[in-house]
Amino acid sequence: MFNRKSSFRLALALVGLLAISTITVRANWFTDVTDSVYSAIFGSTETAQPQPQPTPTKGEVRQLLEDGAVVETTKDDPAAKVDEPTTDSTSAKGGVSESNLVTTDTYPFTSSTGVSLEDISTGSTTLVAANTDDGVSAVSNIGFDFWYDGVRYTQFSANSNGLVRMGGSAVASTFTNVMTSAVSGNIFPYWDDLYTGTNGSVRYRTIGSAPNRKLVVEWQNMQIPRVGASNTGAGNFQLWLYETTGVVEFVYGSGMALNSTNSGASIGLASSATVFANVTASGPSCAYNVENSTNTAAITGGTKFTFTPVVLNAPGALSFTPVTQTGMTVNWLDTNTSPNEGGYAVYQSNDGGSTYNFVAQTAANATSQAITGLNPSTTYFFKVYAISEGALSSASSDSRATNAAGNVSSVGAGGNWSSNATWVGGVVPTVTDNVTIVDGATVTIDTTTAVAYSVTVGTGGAAAILQADGTTVAKTLTVTTDVTVALNGTVRSNTVSPASTTNHTLSVGGNMTVNGAGTFNGSASANSKLNLTFTGAASTTFTTSATATMSFN
Repeated sequence: MFNRKSSFRLALALVGLLAISTITVRANWFTDVTDSVYSAIFGSTETAQPQPQPTPTKGEVRQLLEDGAVVETTKDDPAAKVDEPTTDSTSAKGGVSESNLVTTDTYPFTSSTGVSLEDISTGSTTLVAANTDDGVSAVSNIGFDFWYDGVRYTQFSANSNGLVRMGGSAVASTFTNVMTSAVSGNIFPYWDDLYTGTNGSVRYRTIGSAPNRKLVVEWQNMQIPRVGASNTGAGNFQLWLYETTGVVEFVYGSGMALNSTNSGASIGLASSATVFANVTASGPSCAYNVENSTNTAAITGGTKFTFTPVVLNAPGALSFTPVTQTGMTVNWLDTNTSPNEGGYAVYQSNDGGSTYNFVAQTAANATSQAITGLNPSTTYFFKVYAISEGALSSASSDSRATNAAGNVSSVGAGGNWSSNATWVGGVVPTVTDNVTIVDGATVTIDTTTAVAYSVTVGTGGAAAILQADGTTVAKTLTVTTDVTVALNGTVRSNTVSPASTTNHTLSVGGNMTVNGAGTFNGSASANSKLNLTFTGAASTTFTTSATATMSFN
C-alpha cells in the first residue's frame, strides 16, 4: 500500500523513465500514466486533458516543483525531462562557484549521548505554527555570519518536514526526502513527511554572545510518525549552528519514535543532489554520497550527531600597502597548504574595533585584499581569517590610518569650479580635498562633476560666496563630509534668473552648518534653484544660528 511520499517517488521514477526512453509512443501516453498516478495518490477523478503537447497533472507539478525539478514535454518527444534542482547562487568562492564540498574530510561525523535540548521556550520566534502540514517559514536572520560548504550565510528558512535551507531563498515544502530533491545549503536533522502537532511548532532563537553565538532551530511536538490534522505530537529535535567554528549539530529529545509510516527519514547535510552526507541513526554512522532516506528506527533522547569542519592556520601578520586617502590594500602571508582551504575572509571595523563587518571573501591562496571607500585621516581596524568549508581560523588583526586629506583654497577672486585658475596651485579639487572658499571670493559651480571631501565657505572677513551658475543646465557639487558656512559666507543658487526653472544640487554626505550671519539661499532668483540633499549613511544635521539667513525653494 502506498503512502503519499512513496507514491510521489513512483511518480518521479516514472517521469525519470520517460526522460531516458527512446521508444516512440502515442502522443497521450504520458497523460494516461500521470492521470493514473494522480488518481492513486489523491483519489480524484480530475485528469489532464489530452493535448497535442502533453503536460503533467497538477499533483505532479506540485510535488516536482516542491522537489526543485522542472517538467517539460514536447510534441515530437512526449517523454518528460526532469532538470536537476539548481543550487543556491548566493555566494561563490573566489568568484567561482564551488559547491558540492560536503565530504568525509570537510565535515567529519561524530555522535554522542546524554545531551539535553536547549530551552528556547522563551525568547524564541515561531517559524511554522501548530497543526500545519508542509509548512514553510519565511527567510529569517541567523544573527551572525555562518559559513557552510564554503559559503557565508546570514539567513535561513525551515519547513515542518525537518528541512532547512541556508541563504535568502526560502526552503521548499518538500516532504519527499530523496537526495534528488536536495539543493545547495540544505541541512536536515530529520527530514520526513511530518506534521506539527496541535501542541507543537517550529521555532528558533539565537543564543550566546559574539564570537560564540549559536542558532537553535527546534521542531517541537512533531507527529513522529505522521498522523494528520488535529492531532497532538510528541517528537522533539533541534538543529544547532555555531558561529566561528561552523559546527553543525542535531540533538534529539523525547518522542523520536519508531517511524515506518512514510518509509523513513533522511538525516544529514547536502552540497547538492549528488554530493551529501547521510546519517544512519541506528548505528549511528555516516556515509558520504551514499543515500539513506529510510531511517525508521527510534532515536534515543539525548542523542547528538555532530559535523565538525576543519580549522585552518591563521594567516600571517597583516601589513598595509599602498595606503591613500580613500583606500588601502590589506596584505598577509598565506600559511595554509590544506586542500580544505576555501580562501580568506576580511572583516573591517569603523568604530575602533568594537564591531566588525564582512568586507570580502578571497580565493584560496590569496595574500591581499583591496579596500576602497574609506575616509581620509581615519583609522580602520581589520581582521583576516582563513576559511575552510565551515570554520574560521584564529584572526590576524591590525589597524592603519588613511592618509590625510589635501587642502585646496580658492584664489582671492574666485572663478568657475572647473577652472584650474580658480584654485591656488592650479589644480581643481578632488574627492580627497578639503576646500576653502576664501574671504572675498565667489566660486561658481559650473559642472555636474564638482567634488570635495569637505567645503568651508569664508573665514570671517569679506563676503565669500559659493553659488550655482545661471544657465539652464543643472549643476552638482558632491561633498563627502561636511559643509560649513562662516558668518561672512553665502551658499546660494544664482542671482541671475535663467529662461526656465533650473534645479541645481548640493549633495552633502555629512553635516551642514551655517554660522553667525551666514546665508543659505536655495532660491536666489525666480528660476535658479539650489536643492540641498543629504546622502550620508549616518544621521546628519543641518545647524543654523539665530542670525543666519535661510531660504529654501
